[in-house]
Amino acid sequence: FKVHHSLFEQLEQLAETQKVSRSELIESLLIESLAAHIK
Repeated sequence: FKVHHSLFEQLEQLAETQKVSRSELIESLLIESLAAHIK
C-alpha cells in the first residue's frame, strides 16, 4: 500500500504540472499496468 500511496502522490504532482485531469491520468496508468502484466 505504501508503494501505491507514493505512486498516487507522484501522479498528483504530475497532474498539477501537466494540467492533466486525474481520470485521464488514472486511465493511462491502468493501461500501462495492464500492458505490463500482459507482457
